[in-house]
Amino acid sequence: MALERNVPIVEKALMDRKAAIAKAGQAEGERLEREKQAKEKAERDAIERQEREKFEKEKAEQLLKQRESIANIAKYQACISLSWRHTVGLKADGTVVAVGDDYDGRCNVEGWRDIVAISAIDCHTVGLKADGTIVAVGRNDEGQLNVGDWRGIMAISSSGNHTIGLKADGTVVAVGRNDKGQLNVSDWRGIVAISVGYDHTVGLKADGTVVAVGRNDYGQLNVGGWRGIVAIFAGFSNTVGLKADGTVVAVGDNNEPRLDKLSV
Repeated sequence: MALERNVPIVEKALMDRKAAIAKAGQAEGERLEREKQAKEKAERDAIERQEREKFEKEKAEQLLKQRESIANIAKYQACISLSWRHTVGLKADGTVVAVGDDYDGRCNVEGWRDIVAISAIDCHTVGLKADGTIVAVGRNDEGQLNVGDWRGIMAISSSGNHTIGLKADGTVVAVGRNDKGQLNVSDWRGIVAISVGYDHTVGLKADGTVVAVGRNDYGQLNVGGWRGIVAIFAGFSNTVGLKADGTVVAVGDNNEPRLDKLSV
C-alpha cells in the first residue's frame, strides 16, 4: 500500500524533471537563436560598413578626378583670354602680353609679373598673381577693378561690368555692377570653379552641382538640377556645363542657335 501511495509522487517528480529538461532545452534554443541573430546582424553591419566605406572611397576618388579635370581645363583656359576688342596672353615666365584696342588702358599689362591666370573682357583685363592677389587695368566705371584688397584668390573671371574671384577656402568675392544681383555670392560655399556671363555669375561646387545668380531673362540661371558637373562656362546669356561622362548640358539664349549642338 505504501508503494502504491508513492507512485503519484514519483510520476510527478518525473514530470517535473521532464518539464525542467524541456524548459532548459527551450532556454538553450533561445540562447542559440539569439547568438545566431546577433552573429547575422554583426555580419550585415560589417557588410553595410564595407559598402559605405567603398562608396565614400569611390566618391572621394571621383571628386579628386573632377578637381583634377577642372584644374587641367583651367590651366589651359588661363593661358589666353580675349574679348571682341583685345587679346591677352600669359607667358611661361609669369609676364603678360596684350594686343588690340587699348582704349581705357585695357592692354597696359607690360609691368605685370608673377601672373598665373588672366581674364580679358570688353574694357578691362584682370590678372591673378602667384601670391593670391589681383591686378587689373582698363575701364572702372562700375568698380569692376576694385580688387586691390583681395587676398587668397585661386581663380578669377570677369565680364564687362563685374569681376569675381574664387578664394582658396571655397568662398567667392565680387565687385562691379550689381543691378541684376550678379554679385550676390557672399553665401556661396564649397566652390571649386567660377565663370561669369554679361550679367550673371556661375559657381561649380565640389559635389558637382552648380549655383548661379544674376540676370535670368533667358533661363541662364536654371542650373539647379545639374549633377556630376566638372567644368562650367557662362556666356553672354547662356550657361554651359561639362559632365564627368564627357557630355554637355546648357541653358539660356539659344536664338543663334548656340546650344543645340552641345551633345559631344
